[in-house]
Amino acid sequence: MYYFEYAEKWVKFFANLGFKVIVSGKTDAICLNEGVKSAPDDACLPVKAMYGHTLSLIKEHKNLDYIFLPRIMKTCSTAYTCPKTMGLTDMLKSTVADLPEVIDCAYTGSDLSFFMQVGKRLGKNRAQITSAYLAALKNLHTSSECDADGEKPLIAVIGHSYILQDSFLNMDIFDILRELGVEYVTPAAEDSACLRTLAHSAGYKQTFWHHADKILGFTKKVTDENSVDGILFLSSFGCGTDPLTLPVCIDYIGRKNPRLPFAQIDLDEHRSTEGFRTRIEAFCECISAAKARV
Repeated sequence: MYYFEYAEKWVKFFANLGFKVIVSGKTDAICLNEGVKSAPDDACLPVKAMYGHTLSLIKEHKNLDYIFLPRIMKTCSTAYTCPKTMGLTDMLKSTVADLPEVIDCAYTGSDLSFFMQVGKRLGKNRAQITSAYLAALKNLHTSSECDADGEKPLIAVIGHSYILQDSFLNMDIFDILRELGVEYVTPAAEDSACLRTLAHSAGYKQTFWHHADKILGFTKKVTDENSVDGILFLSSFGCGTDPLTLPVCIDYIGRKNPRLPFAQIDLDEHRSTEGFRTRIEAFCECISAAKARV
């Protein structure tokens, strides 16, 4: 669920401790279908994908000693994750038989404390853990967006990281936009703390959710700056937090820039690639028409 935000640091940490690290493959139809069969019926799309990834690891690697599935409770003192994320380990243990030992230490916003818990579960001492953690922090990749040239339409694509950064779950939306001659920006390159500050200054009651803060903060940023030609909100059907975040974003855009085109698309396992592309094309045409009127 939070692979795209934290995985590089996690992988380096385990490798520095001397472990062989196996990362599940990219999400695909087989992975998702296996997850759909095993996950609870009311699970959202990314949770079903998580099940599929776990099952694929177990099937393809018979001698796994551990599966790393941390309980990401909150990302700072005021930014919690959703209940499904907090309960992933319990959901998995109750529905999947013969799991290897699950490393499910709780992350509550403090990196060093979390890695210390994980390292001790793996039998390492404080000095080994500290050394591995500090080495993992070096040369971490920084997300970036390509610079817009100002000639093509520019769309802000917002949503949870596990939707925006998984090309199968988001149905290759960024490839589609590039094919349509549209540029895009996402919250991935933005500092989470800065977006949280922006979200809390938008004039609404504090949400307390990590992704809600990022989504609202980024919406406020691009709306206030008038830096994009439209905003596209990708959501997972069954998400527990987006139905509360979405109306706030719509309200903010409506108050600050009511002419800014906005669209929201729900994603689930029932994939209609042509229907999805048609909606993206229609939104881009709306943006072109809006630009022509200016």
